[in-house]
Amino acid sequence: MKKLLLMTLLLLATITKGQITLEHFYPNIFSFSFVRLSLTDNKWAVIDTNTITLYNLNHSFYKTISIVGAPVETTDVLYISKGLFDTDTTTIEYMIDKRDSRETQIFREDGTVLFSDVFCSADIGSYSGNPVRPAWDPIIISSNGPKMILHTTDSIGYPNGYKVYSLPGVYYPSFVSRNNPTENLMQLSNPFPNPSGNSTKISYTIPEGEKNVEIVLYRLNGTEAKRFQVDNRFDTLELNNSDLPAGTYFYQLVSKNQQSASRKMVVIK
Repeated sequence: MKKLLLMTLLLLATITKGQITLEHFYPNIFSFSFVRLSLTDNKWAVIDTNTITLYNLNHSFYKTISIVGAPVETTDVLYISKGLFDTDTTTIEYMIDKRDSRETQIFREDGTVLFSDVFCSADIGSYSGNPVRPAWDPIIISSNGPKMILHTTDSIGYPNGYKVYSLPGVYYPSFVSRNNPTENLMQLSNPFPNPSGNSTKISYTIPEGEKNVEIVLYRLNGTEAKRFQVDNRFDTLELNNSDLPAGTYFYQLVSKNQQSASRKMVVIK
């Protein structure tokens, strides 16, 4: 009996281990991160002192961007994005936060300067000394759109304040920050029924004051299939699937300021 129990435990351990598989290995790199250029355009970013190299989710090469003012510290490269610091979603932009020289700059991939300010830094956590919030993400999502907070110093490096900037674009954070409290206020349920034939129902929650909210439906390859305008007068959308081909879809609750986690829907015919 003990031998049978041991064999069962070993089998379960083997099955559990088998569910996690190595996708890819990036050797000899300086800095590595995951970036969300948009809701459906996600990349792996390899950053060295001179370049930003982006790879698709399947790890195939996408493009290399030469960093303006290189060489830089790899940890000074922040917020690789599309349409956050301007409204042009066809090009990639990035921030260089030069902590040593206390200068923050934002560039387009072609080298165009979008922003530059001296005696300031996005590295708020290192300088603020705030006992309540000792560190936070310098790009935050508010009910009035994304904001950028820079910590300022005088000419000799003494902390003397904060600057708050409004940003024109949309922020797609690569992770959920504890210090962006509005990020997770928009909520979506799983569809019911799922899988579905001709129709399914989706429940949602929209925070007060959030406007121009849509449920956007994406095909498995990331292209948009449908979108629906919703508001907080209701909390359920009945989705007609009769015109959708059978397959797997993903959907999100999206506004200018934030987006919910995505959910999966399967359509059968």
